[in-house]
Amino acid sequence: MRKPLLRWLALSMFVVQAAAASAQDSAALSGDWRGQVQWYATIDAKPDTQGHSVGILVLSIDPRGKLVVSASDMGCTGLGLFSAGPMPSIKTVDITFSDCSYAGYNRRFGGTMLLQEQGRRLKLQFNAQNIGLGKKTAFFELKGVLTR
Repeated sequence: MRKPLLRWLALSMFVVQAAAASAQDSAALSGDWRGQVQWYATIDAKPDTQGHSVGILVLSIDPRGKLVVSASDMGCTGLGLFSAGPMPSIKTVDITFSDCSYAGYNRRFGGTMLLQEQGRRLKLQFNAQNIGLGKKTAFFELKGVLTR
């Protein structure tokens, strides 16, 4: 009887510590982030130069998980969510972009945000794709590093 109780207590403490660490990381992410990002599009295995751009992106993060992109060199705005990832410093992202000057980026992206250097840098990697019978195969990517 005593061993199952000890296991349960140990597991409970681990879950509470993990939740506290996740909440701290989410709080560390909150606020406005800015930095250089690269937009890149590949259509039918060929780079699309109209979709290639490097410029500034502004990302606002709410501690409860809401993401808002308010400015980008591609004219995009974005709205989405982040959730816990495989490690406390990694967050999984689901975001939809709209109003982009390059039409291919007006879609839903998935990806990750990685908090680096004790919360001073945020590395982004978002991806989307368009694959289907009779359609052109397209891959879209956004990568960059943001700071406060």
